[in-house]
Amino acid sequence: MRNSNSEEYYFGLAEGDQITFSVDVREAAIKDMVFSEYPNSTMFSQNNVDSIENKTINITHTGIYYFKFHQSGFLAGRRTCTLKATRLAANAKTVDFNTTVYWKEKIDTVWYNEDEKYLISIDTLVTPVANQTIKLKKKGKTDRGMIMFSLPEKHDYWAIWIGTGKDASTNYANTEKQMTITFPYVKKYGLMAALALSGSASFVTMQKCLPVSYWLLTNQNEKQKFNTDSITFLPDKKMACLDYARRADTLTGINYIGVYNENRKSLDVVVKIASVRIVENWGTHSVRKFKLEEKQEPYLKN
Repeated sequence: MRNSNSEEYYFGLAEGDQITFSVDVREAAIKDMVFSEYPNSTMFSQNNVDSIENKTINITHTGIYYFKFHQSGFLAGRRTCTLKATRLAANAKTVDFNTTVYWKEKIDTVWYNEDEKYLISIDTLVTPVANQTIKLKKKGKTDRGMIMFSLPEKHDYWAIWIGTGKDASTNYANTEKQMTITFPYVKKYGLMAALALSGSASFVTMQKCLPVSYWLLTNQNEKQKFNTDSITFLPDKKMACLDYARRADTLTGINYIGVYNENRKSLDVVVKIASVRIVENWGTHSVRKFKLEEKQEPYLKN
């Protein structure tokens, strides 16, 4: 044996047998030695073994028995053990008892508990960010305006809704009221949250409306261009009487919605912005599971 190691020796014994054994260990003592009936019924054990002289044990019933020598320690070094074991049969009938142990494969079902995560609940956190009406004069006058907004540091989605005209807010309110009948989450969280989560709604198309041009401005350079005659060079221009969008991008810091009236009449513009964060609450519970293991099982042929 070398360093941390174990050695086992299996054999069969008959009822009434006596087994006498001696152990001699060279170099230094080993940690322990046991004599057991399979699978784990210890009949004799000794720690710090360097020598055992003629130890006799009476066998009370036929079965499989084994010696186990154990040495521990990564740097324990080498040990040489000499084992001498003698079987004395109880009578003539068991003299020819076959002490050989044979092995066969067995599929064993092993049950165990494992911790698994499970979803307890989902919280939908809605943050109203902006709800503002801007009055724009006709083109050439005070024809542009900006709404400054900041989204919460943690958000998953956000939505923007823009409507023009004096009936814009009424149109929004009527749509929200109708959707609460069909969609429970609209009733619970509001239409802006529904837009942020699904990006769809059924708004009534306004007749003879005046559109507004608008931009999402995410830096000071775009803001400066919007406030000057460089507005025509701004990318991603949109124009609509009613428009909404669901977005999953993460905006940080201060941002702006710039609105521009290109009509010959004054215009009211309503801008709504809201963000949504989805928080999953998880727990842990123990789940009973099993696995199939192949193992070697000893047996006798007597």
